[in-house]
Amino acid sequence: MTFVIQLIFLENPLWRICAMRNEPQFSQAPVCVGIDAGFYGTKLSFRREGSIVNVGFPSVAPSLPDGLSTTLEGLSANDSALKINVGGTVYLVDTNDDGEVRGSVLRTENDAFPLTNEHAALVYAALVRSGHRRIDQLVLGLPMHTYKRYAGKLMERFRTSHDFGYGAFTISNVAVLPQPVGTFTYVRTMQPEYLKADTPKCIIDVGWGTSDVFVSSGKLQIDHSRCDGVPSGGAAAVVREVSLLLRSELGGRFTNLDLIDRAMRTGQPLQHNGAPIDLSDFFNRVAHITVPVARAILTRLRTAEDLTVLVTGGGARYYLPALQETLGCPVTVVDDPRFANATGFLFAGEANCRK
Repeated sequence: MTFVIQLIFLENPLWRICAMRNEPQFSQAPVCVGIDAGFYGTKLSFRREGSIVNVGFPSVAPSLPDGLSTTLEGLSANDSALKINVGGTVYLVDTNDDGEVRGSVLRTENDAFPLTNEHAALVYAALVRSGHRRIDQLVLGLPMHTYKRYAGKLMERFRTSHDFGYGAFTISNVAVLPQPVGTFTYVRTMQPEYLKADTPKCIIDVGWGTSDVFVSSGKLQIDHSRCDGVPSGGAAAVVREVSLLLRSELGGRFTNLDLIDRAMRTGQPLQHNGAPIDLSDFFNRVAHITVPVARAILTRLRTAEDLTVLVTGGGARYYLPALQETLGCPVTVVDDPRFANATGFLFAGEANCRK
């Protein structure tokens, strides 16, 4: 089931999406790439020989001191660690999804993150991983509460030719969508059974630092009064609380949030100082973090009795119990919640190119 984004449909400036011009001067099928570069991780979706490929890696892009990049010239072009040059500064982006992030690494976690060179380095690294040098349609995402401020600036920054150390990359058109619109598009294409009921659909997107709420009919008639962002309501708050509980009860240092998050998401014990730690009990003690966020979401929705509620994002399962209890209705985690936004961005770009 295809879904065509109507790119001038949203009269409210918060939702006005740029005109994604289709320039069919290429003989081959148009190339589209969807990239969801968040605080915690960067996800991209593209096609290779007709099949969808999803790639993810940590949103960590430390700058290299002057001269250090020269000592890293031995890294091959196929190595997962990419040296991305943005404005004369070289950033090292490890695109290995299974690589361990050092506990000392600090991510950029502020609203202006999409305007930083670190964010650009992550997008460029994603382009390298896509393997496409000429892209007809790039679709990026932003949290709900920063969409109006930064969408235009992102479009302006990336719709051009780029050379960041891996040859020329040309992007003909760029669109920026609110992040949960990506999941809406994904669900409409991959799980249309959730959109058949004659009720509004609510997408709750739990990212690392924010949670977004998006309410729409199946035909994308948006209820702006029930859409919002909760800037402090993401997975990071849960993982940091578990880290504090571990330090308080077991002593020692538990500063590597990536390791804690990975153990919680996979259900595997946390390996600490050579010993396994079961985190299930600690995870069950974070309701004082998740319930207030769920209540803030209910306040925006006013009621959930008329909604089909889906939750997405890397932190979806962290907030699922609190959302089910607070909203008082079934709440379903979408298939592949981590990549749903990026894949939806890909579908939206492809639909526009077919227009």
